[in-house]
Amino acid sequence: MQMLSHYLSVSATRKRLGMVVPVWFSPSTSAVDIRQLLKITVSDFESFVQPERLILVIDGPQLADSVADDLQKEEETSPGGSFRVLHLPKNMGKGGAVVTGVEQLLEDTNIDMVMVRDADGDHVINDGPNLVRLGDQIASEQETDKWIVIGGRMDAHRPLGFIRGQYEEIVNSIIWNACLHHLAIKGKTLNTQYFAAYGQIPDCESGYKLYGRQSCVHLIDGFARAADEQPDCDASRWSSEVLPLVETLVSGGIVGQVPRLTFNEQPTSSYDAAGRADCYAARLSWLLRRLDIPTDVGRQLIDNAFCRSLFLMEGNGKEELLTMRTATIRQAYGKETADTLSAYRHGSFLC
Repeated sequence: MQMLSHYLSVSATRKRLGMVVPVWFSPSTSAVDIRQLLKITVSDFESFVQPERLILVIDGPQLADSVADDLQKEEETSPGGSFRVLHLPKNMGKGGAVVTGVEQLLEDTNIDMVMVRDADGDHVINDGPNLVRLGDQIASEQETDKWIVIGGRMDAHRPLGFIRGQYEEIVNSIIWNACLHHLAIKGKTLNTQYFAAYGQIPDCESGYKLYGRQSCVHLIDGFARAADEQPDCDASRWSSEVLPLVETLVSGGIVGQVPRLTFNEQPTSSYDAAGRADCYAARLSWLLRRLDIPTDVGRQLIDNAFCRSLFLMEGNGKEELLTMRTATIRQAYGKETADTLSAYRHGSFLC
C-alpha cells in the first residue's frame, strides 16, 4: 500500500498559510447583509491561519468599511487575536485588492502559500485544507513553488445560472487552448495530472484559489505588466481570475484542482448581466494580446468554444455571443482586422 507522504496537518498549515479576502459590496447591499456575509467568511479562520496572516482588503470607500472594522474589534477579544483590515483609498478592482494583500503577506518569509477567498460567503473555509494538501503535494512531487490550486465547482451553472455558467465554460476553453498554443510554439505543454479527475479543463474562473509563493510573485508582476501594457483592458477588474492563472501556466507552473462546496445561487453578486458581453470580451482580449495569439488562431479558438456552447441555441444567445466575439476581436486586433475576419459558421448537423 502506498502511504500518503503529502498529508498536511492543520497545525502545519497554520505555520505556512496566508489568506487574502478582497471585499467589495454593491451600494444596494445593506449593512446587515454585509455583516452576515463577512461573519460567515471569517468564521473559524483561526483554525487554519494565524490571525495576523488573514487580511481583509476593503476595495475603496463603501459601507463595508465600518462593518469590517467592527468585526475586527470583536475578534480582538478572542484568545488568538484578530485579523487585519486594509482600507484602500479608491476602488482598484479585485486584482488590485488581491495584489495589495499578497504583497503584505509575502513580507513574512514563513508564508509559502496564499489563499484567496471572496467575501460573499460562498467560499467555505472548511474546504481550504483540501486545497492546501494538494498544493503541498504538487510542491513536494514537482519540486516547485510555481503552482495554483483551484477550489473547483462541480457545476458552475448551479451557483451562477445557465447563461453565466455558459460564458465561463467558453472563457475556460479559450484560456486553456490559448495557453496550449503559446507553449506548443516553445516546445512545451501543460501538466494536467493534478486535476485530471475533474475534466479536460480546470475551473479557471473560480475565485477560490491557493497560490504557491512564486505564483504570488507572478500574480503581482502580471497585474503590473497589464496596467502598463494594456491599460484599456482594465485587467484588475475584468481579468482578476484569468491573469494570475495564465501568468503561472505560461511560466511553466502547474495547476491543480479539488472540489469545493457552493451555494445553488450567489448569496450576493456585483455581476452586471447587461454588460456581460463586454466584460468577457475584455478578459479575452487581454489574454489574446498577452500570449501573442495570431488573429486567425484567436478567431478559431473563439469559434471552437462557441460551437460547444448550449447558449448558442438559446433565445438571443447567438446574437449576444457574436457581440462578444466582435468586441473581443476588435479589442485584441483592431477594428480593421475584426471587419475583415470571416463570419462565424457552425455545422447544421452536430448531433
